[in-house]
Formats: sequence, structure tokens, C-alpha cells
Amino acid sequence: MAFMKISVSTKGQILLPAEIRRQDDVEPGQVFDVERIERGTYRLIRRTPGPREGVVDWLLQRADSGDGDAGRAVRSFLDAWNQRRDARPAFPANPYCWMLWAEWFKVQGRRNAHEATLREMLRLFPNDLPARVELARLLIPRGEIHWDEAEHHLRNAMDRDPGDGHSRVVMAPLLALRGRGAEAEAMLAEFLRRYPDDATARESLDRLRAHAYPDTAAAAFDEAGDDGIQEGIDHDVPPIPPPGALGELLRRGNLAGEFSRARIAMAQGLAAPTTDLIRQESRKGDPLAGFYSQWLMPEETPEYPPHAWAWQACRYWQKSADTDDWQGLATQFPEAAPETEFLRVLSATPDDDNQSGAVGWHEHYCSGNNGASRPVDAFMREARKQLVGANSRERNELACTVMACVAADALDVVRELAA
Repeated sequence: MAFMKISVSTKGQILLPAEIRRQDDVEPGQVFDVERIERGTYRLIRRTPGPREGVVDWLLQRADSGDGDAGRAVRSFLDAWNQRRDARPAFPANPYCWMLWAEWFKVQGRRNAHEATLREMLRLFPNDLPARVELARLLIPRGEIHWDEAEHHLRNAMDRDPGDGHSRVVMAPLLALRGRGAEAEAMLAEFLRRYPDDATARESLDRLRAHAYPDTAAAAFDEAGDDGIQEGIDHDVPPIPPPGALGELLRRGNLAGEFSRARIAMAQGLAAPTTDLIRQESRKGDPLAGFYSQWLMPEETPEYPPHAWAWQACRYWQKSADTDDWQGLATQFPEAAPETEFLRVLSATPDDDNQSGAVGWHEHYCSGNNGASRPVDAFMREARKQLVGANSRERNELACTVMACVAADALDVVRELAA
């Protein structure tokens, strides 16, 4: 029997050592019973609730209060849950359903699954600003090593929606934690000058001016949760994912995290953080990891397998492939013809007068096709105006987003867990 020292936090939470969690596969959100033997002697017994425990009741509560698109998403989620193997195929393409799934993991305390769901959302629905802000809010309490990425997501949300106060309210304490309180105050003051009725932004500014924000990320974002046993955070020990769709979701989340952190570091001229999982999975021929690897480190990436469109398209993009190459890729992957043509037009230089190509793409792939269910179709339709006139950085960002969006199929996690 091994004995280790553990501590009780100021909120009465017991922090389990990383070694015990590794030995016994203790996952975030798992529940323990505490048995009191006598004063000073206690026994912990792990309970393993099923993944479905309480979800239907929780969803029914949300359905009663949900209106509009959010209400329809709850009902769609319930339909998918109740129909089991006959679940609606539209579920993976519905961002509201993904956000419900993320919220469910959050209320269960399953932080790794919560993060992975948000990262998969941003891959599938790159214009979903609530998911971007929620991911930033989740990352900030995890420590300074995650603050660059959190700020990146928040600035992206702020740029896309200048009238969104929520992203600024989340940004303010982050800037204060980074010693940039004056910048945070100026940001909120400017926002309130344009939107004076935003009470939440006003409260955030008042707290800044009163120096009322806590000096730690966990306290600033109230991430400790309810009293009970919480896992100690050890980011150097990746969790062992369970099999099936949930395990794949966690794997994709880890890959996306490595990719995002590496891209941000490279853009800042810093040494890229570890990409060990991307390297490992790309050597196995995984299409998503291969695309990430090709984008980050093309000279070190192995040859793409024949089924990996995004991996191959990324290589074409990086070598400035000619029209024949792109047409050949569209023939090889007819299901990805819209994306291939989008990249071909996007890759044309300003001197190529690609206005006609952009118009042609829009007429061929958008006219009469407003009901397209794939998330990438919606993104490309919104981005079509940037096919002409985008600078090099903007073109790279658009290309990376399109390729990532279809580098792997959407997962239907709910179907597996409801079965």
C-alpha cells in the first residue's frame, strides 16, 4: 500500500497527486464517496457514473426554457439521444448541439472533454464566436502558458464582432493578470462609449478602476467549482482517452491544442512548443495530424496517404501549385471539389485578375445551394468576398481554416453514448 501526502484547499477540496491519478486512471469529473472511519481517518471510494447519468433530465430542463435556434438545438439533441442509432444525421453539423454537449461536459466537471468539444467546434465552425470566447475563458485559469492562446481567441472574437461585450468582459481580467490593466480599462471605456447600455461591461470597468479583480486566474474566473474532490492539474501528463467517439474527441482536442499553440508561437517569432502528438499521429498516417504537421513543419512531414485531402491540399498550397494540379486534386476528391476550387482561386496572385474566378466559384457552388449542411460550406460562403483582395496573411488564414474544417469528419458522440 502506497502512502502519499495530499492537501485540502481553502475551499475544502482534496487534491489527488498526479502519480495516483496516473496509476489508477483517475479522470476529471469522476466522483468519490468519503467514508469517515474515525477522527483523522478517512476512506475514499471511487464511483464511476455512466456517461448518460442525468443528461436527459438536464436537457429536458433546457428544452423547457429554450427559444429560437437554441431551443430547437435542445430538441434536436434530445431527438438524437432518444432515437439512438437512428439519430438525426444533422446533429454533428449543428453548432448549437455541439455547444450543448460542451456545456454538459462542463457541468459534469469533465474539463478535458469540455475543452476538446470546444476545440472541435472551432475546427468545424470557425466563425462560432461563443465557442471561441468560452474556450478562452476555460484556458485562462490553466496558467500563464495558455494566456497567449486565450488572448488570441478573444481578439479574434472582438475583431469579428465589434459590438460583442462578452469577449471584452473576459479579456479585461486577462489583461489585468498580464499587468496591462490600463489597456483593459481603455478597451472597456471605448466599448462603453459606443454601447453605453452594456451593464456587464460597465460593471467590469468599475471593478478594474477599483482594483477589485483577484490576482490569480482561478479566482478571477471562479474555476474551483463546487466543494468536493477535484483532480489536481498536471498538464505534463496527457490523459489516456477512452475508446470510441469520446476518445477520438479527446485525441482531436489534444491535436488541436498543440496546433493552435504552435501557430501562435510561430506568428510571434517564438520557439514552437511541443508538437509530439502531431508528429506521432502524422507518422501513423492520421489525416488530421498530417495536415497539422504539413502546415507547421512541411520539411519534417512524411508523405500523405491517398485518402488525406487536406494534407495533400496543404502541400499544394505551400508549393503554389498551378491550375492543373488543383484540377487534378478536384478530380481525385470530387466530394471536396468546392474546397479545392476555393483554394485554387484564393491562391491566385493579384496579378492573375482572379475576380472572374471568384465570381465563377460563387455562381457554381453557392447559387441555389443555400441549404448546404456542411459547416465548411457556410464558412466559404461567408468568406467568398475575401477571395479577391485578401493579403497574404488573410489568404493563409482562410486556406488553413478551410483545410482544417474538412481534414476529419464530424463526430457523432451523442449517438455512441446514447446507444
